[in-house]
Amino acid sequence: MELALTNTTNTISTVEKLINSGDSFDKYAIGCLNDCLELYSDAVSVIQDAIEAFLLGEYDVANLKISAVMENTVTCQYGFREKEGEVTPLTNENYGVYELSETALCIINLVSLELPSSQSN
Repeated sequence: MELALTNTTNTISTVEKLINSGDSFDKYAIGCLNDCLELYSDAVSVIQDAIEAFLLGEYDVANLKISAVMENTVTCQYGFREKEGEVTPLTNENYGVYELSETALCIINLVSLELPSSQSN
């Protein structure tokens, strides 16, 4: 989860650079980038909450939080697609955070499994 947090923070920097770069983004793309910036900014605190929940053994909460982060990456990606011909400059970043979050979910699910206790006969 820490790696997903680092990647999310790096993505925020990337989005800020794109917004401030003066590249030839139209109003729609700038709006999408601002939406993504908000989604990723929210994701930072959500991941921090997920880490805390995980460390407290609240695996369902951690699972829910990380799932929300994954949804944010998809929302960012699809926001650009609402306009015909618009291409997101964040495809790699969205994919990276999504994949790291998916890996975190797998780990959370594995740790949360209750192993049967050994019974002596």
